[in-house]
Amino acid sequence: MRASHRPLPLLALATCLPPGIACAQPVVRPGVPPPPAVQSAVLPWLRSLRAAQARKDRAAVEAAARHCIEALGPWAGNPEEAPRPWHPIEKARPDPDALWALWEATWGHLGRSVLWRAVPGGDPRRMRTGLRAAGRPLIALARWAGLDPSARPRLLPEIRAGADYLLALQRPDGLFPFPDLRGRHPRFGPMVERALRRDPSILDEGWIVRRAGPSGDLQYDNAICGVALLAAHRATGDPRYLRAARRAADWAAAQPVCLNWNYNAFSAWLLGELAARGEECYAAAAVEKVELGVLPGLTARGRWFDPHNAKLVYHCICVRGLLSTLKGLPPAHPSRPRLLAAARAALDDAAARVRAHGAFAVATGSEVFARALRELEAPSPAWREALWIDLNAGLHLLRDRSAPSIGFALPSCLPPRR
Repeated sequence: MRASHRPLPLLALATCLPPGIACAQPVVRPGVPPPPAVQSAVLPWLRSLRAAQARKDRAAVEAAARHCIEALGPWAGNPEEAPRPWHPIEKARPDPDALWALWEATWGHLGRSVLWRAVPGGDPRRMRTGLRAAGRPLIALARWAGLDPSARPRLLPEIRAGADYLLALQRPDGLFPFPDLRGRHPRFGPMVERALRRDPSILDEGWIVRRAGPSGDLQYDNAICGVALLAAHRATGDPRYLRAARRAADWAAAQPVCLNWNYNAFSAWLLGELAARGEECYAAAAVEKVELGVLPGLTARGRWFDPHNAKLVYHCICVRGLLSTLKGLPPAHPSRPRLLAAARAALDDAAARVRAHGAFAVATGSEVFARALRELEAPSPAWREALWIDLNAGLHLLRDRSAPSIGFALPSCLPPRR
């Protein structure tokens, strides 16, 4: 389940336009869906793609994806929505001291509303979003503690509070579930209603604990929470958090890949971060996720072919999954060259969009550009410029408090505290 947009599975390509409406000439602008004839041509290949994923037949998955791209033609990689970038485009390097000051001010007002304070008992009936609302701030706090040793004494109790909160809500099978948000969220509520109509047994004491079929959406919050507990373990050394992160990863590794590339990338993110600790079983699971459920959707231009994941925020989520998988692979791993080439192509595409149009996926964009600049050899100057554009936009948005959740991505871009 997604943070900011209702779900649009790839099969929705066949329902984008009412029947009978066709385009005399292709009009390929962001937000313009393919005409019905194109949608009809893609649909059987999407079905073949799903069946090949279920068989774990990589060659068939790649072949079906190629046919999807060919059938889409100029609509391959066309985002489902037109971007709404921040203007003006500011390319100067942001002042690190200003970024640090803004982060502390942001935490000062956001920290009062983190989930472990807003819903201290963990009652899903009182939640207005998923457990990502605990995982994201926990990741930010743990990174802050690693960058600013003087702040560690005051941060560790807060990190423990957030991590203990998540521990108490993890299911026995390792899943971090999703709350029943019917009547409390304009987007997630209807999603839950539709899911329950298909299978009422997915609900257990106010939590969605499984989904019928390979929908994949529970991977979203589960991965964020697993990564958050791994970060809490690094900050505190508490072995309980590492054990919980492993259980979340075990659940993720057991899930079938699905047609939504970014859901698979969420699990690859968690699995790759654990693999970076030297746990080879998670490296193999991460590679399987990306080879069956992320890489096949990438076009030659470096963009995912379906309209949902062509949108920059989800594009960057896919890139993050690739970066974490790479992080967990040894230098001689046979999949490494392919993953590295894909990550670089996707980063180049994202940077080109930001540099041409401005920042419009500030949180995920700044996170992946900052990671790529730290972790990949020979980083592109275009990535650095795109990062600065994103961070400058984030400075404005956070000062105005018009997009406060962007603040939780900021520590991933901060330099060590001087």
